[in-house]
Amino acid sequence: MGSRSPIGVVVREIGRILAEYGFAADGREFRRRSSLGDWVVVDVQTSDASSRSRSLFFVNAGFTMGVRWDRDRSVMKRERVAPAVTNCLWRTRIDPRHGDGSKRWVIDSEVTVEAVVSELEQVLHQRIPNLVRLLDRSHLQNIADQEAGLGYATWQVKAWLLAEEGRTGELEAFFSPLQTMTTEPRTRRIPSSRLCGSWQHQAGSTPTVSDDGQDRWV
Repeated sequence: MGSRSPIGVVVREIGRILAEYGFAADGREFRRRSSLGDWVVVDVQTSDASSRSRSLFFVNAGFTMGVRWDRDRSVMKRERVAPAVTNCLWRTRIDPRHGDGSKRWVIDSEVTVEAVVSELEQVLHQRIPNLVRLLDRSHLQNIADQEAGLGYATWQVKAWLLAEEGRTGELEAFFSPLQTMTTEPRTRRIPSSRLCGSWQHQAGSTPTVSDDGQDRWV
């Protein structure tokens, strides 16, 4: 493994593996973009619990639609050209098959660097094809319609699909349960156009995926 740091080895090997699936590397971030502008993003996040003798890290992944990212950049005046995992509609963590349940990967010696890289390769080859399939719009539409696999992001994906296709009547009906917000002492109606323009702000504060890993595609 040479003199490269353990995390440096991990980043290099993840980049090598993801390159097989069409991802481009940018430091510790890896992205693949569809012809429609949708994104799958993977990154390596070091843990604050790391020490000189023990490296702990997470492998995060996310998916977002191009139309949502373009809107987010415009409204939030983001300078980034490409999204980070934290900007994605849907986020998860790619965790080791054998661990302490915290989703952290652990390296504490040269031996475990090799072991972790080996396990990472197996896990990524298992998980990444399912993430990449989200860039297939017919597949995305199908799982959104079935409400299977997108977890908390399902309603956002459904709404963005309708907005992208200009199906304003259906979008209005989709948002109707949210249009009336009851406050005391009066009820205030919010136009669907404002809801369309604001749901991405809610998406930006989506909760971290729980440790039970329920919000997964695999």
